[in-house]
Amino acid sequence: MNDEFFGLISQPLRLGYFRHAVLISVHQQTLGQALKRQLEFNNIFFRGLTFNLQSQGHVVVLSFNRVQENPVFSYGAIECAMGIVHRLACWLCSEMLAPNNVALDCPPPPHHNEYHYLLYAASVKFNGSANCLTFDAHYLDLPVVQTQTSAETYIRRAPIDIILLKDVQGDTSRAIHKALRLSFRKTQQPEDLQGIAVNMGISTQTLRRRLAIEGSGLNTLKSQVRRDIAMHALDNPELSIEAVAIQTGYSEPAAFI
Repeated sequence: MNDEFFGLISQPLRLGYFRHAVLISVHQQTLGQALKRQLEFNNIFFRGLTFNLQSQGHVVVLSFNRVQENPVFSYGAIECAMGIVHRLACWLCSEMLAPNNVALDCPPPPHHNEYHYLLYAASVKFNGSANCLTFDAHYLDLPVVQTQTSAETYIRRAPIDIILLKDVQGDTSRAIHKALRLSFRKTQQPEDLQGIAVNMGISTQTLRRRLAIEGSGLNTLKSQVRRDIAMHALDNPELSIEAVAIQTGYSEPAAFI
């Protein structure tokens, strides 16, 4: 179709749109700057939607407004636009951005129950006056951690990383995921459960219980962090397999391989 938006809006987005949307975002310092640049780019090429970002105190509203003279053909266009912007934002700062609320101007579709999974358990309101999602303003200050090199890998994998949800969910899982990344960066080894619990000011039993409620566990989170580190490191041609193995906490390259 030569349309990276799947025929959902009146004019196609030619091949190459997504690649440039990623590349203009990845060179910004913070997520707020990256989102602003990305939305400006979208507003040049989209004919059926306009994108806007507004701060309202401690909350940020990301809106997707219909253009009456260029109507979108399906409510799926709104879902797709929200998904692309949200997933790309998560990837840019390597964090799971949990929306507080989502509003849609359409009636509930047959798959409305699936929004619980599509948008990280955010509360969804249908038949609203606008299409928007809100999230805490502190996310805008998160640093962009991706690079030109990791961007090329991300682009090659599109659209799978846009469709699939990021693994980490829940406040406790996100906190541990962040602690593990920091531990690997400093010592090339994951911090143990007891050390994480001490730093969080809770007992190991409480930490295990919270992880269980979120459907996660320390070993699962370690594997996710190792995978993320490996994916970025393997994309660097200057690093040997041995060096990547050390970065991911393996003493022997064979075990990493």
